[in-house]
Amino acid sequence: MTGLEGVAGAAVLGAATDAAKTAANSSRAQRQDEQRALLEAAKNTEGFRVAAEIKGKKMAAKEAMGLIIMRPLAAIMGVSRQYFDSDFGADYADKIKDVPDENLQTPKASIAGPVFEGLGYSLDEPALKEMYLELLARASDDRQAATAHPSFVQIIRDLTSDEALYLRPYLSTANRMTPIVQYRRVFEPSGYHAVMQTNILDIKDAHGRPRVDSMLPTYVDNWIRLKLVTVTYDSNLSAPDAYDWEAMRPERALAEAQLQAIRTPEFEKLIAERGETGVRVEAQRGLMMATDFGAQFAKTVGMHARAPRVITTQPDPAS
Repeated sequence: MTGLEGVAGAAVLGAATDAAKTAANSSRAQRQDEQRALLEAAKNTEGFRVAAEIKGKKMAAKEAMGLIIMRPLAAIMGVSRQYFDSDFGADYADKIKDVPDENLQTPKASIAGPVFEGLGYSLDEPALKEMYLELLARASDDRQAATAHPSFVQIIRDLTSDEALYLRPYLSTANRMTPIVQYRRVFEPSGYHAVMQTNILDIKDAHGRPRVDSMLPTYVDNWIRLKLVTVTYDSNLSAPDAYDWEAMRPERALAEAQLQAIRTPEFEKLIAERGETGVRVEAQRGLMMATDFGAQFAKTVGMHARAPRVITTQPDPAS
């Protein structure tokens, strides 16, 4: 051993690192040159000139560049080809307007193909359409493409438009924790209970009044299935006012009415024979929490943008 082996190894490693950096810089420079060439070619098209007159050169350039980037995937666009040839360019340009040209790339087919198929079936559902476009834009930005997980496409497919509106604030809150309750029929003194209604959240109508949606418990179960949230009734929030809304929920009044409807003399006799002295409605407090996966999904598909804490987008059926 001469003592120089470590020095030699470090020199080799340094040379390899420098070579890798040089190769990466060369590749990026080549891609930037190709992007500029494509854009220059696009500027000679009639579509670019028309778009420039309407929207200004900056957005026209983005639209032209976006269409060029997506053109290689045209063969797999299927049912949404008509949309691609009409409104897609403008919609996509708006989503990538802040992405530097040198960072734009053709998204992977594993993302773009399913996204375009989904777009074809959601053009009349703005909430889902926006999520698909946000995901596609993320996959088109080489700085963020790794966050555009292919499974996110399937998650959007597994949501309804109304459901997506409900879901937004629960995935985008700062602490990602939301109070939730279920109503139970509790027998005394045994403590035996049966669930009457579950997954009750504090949703409101456009006038700020408590609103009931019979599908909401199913939606919450679906979010759990998709691993976007977890729900437990063994833990709850400690803030003293976190569950004040529960007493005003229509589901509470319904549970009380259901209990009174079954309290016939026969029912009272039956529970007495079992040693029970009474029965009551109890609100079991719980906690719904966005998972890391759910939070990343929300960020990637644009759910974090100015999301309201209380849902007021749904109309009151009685109004």
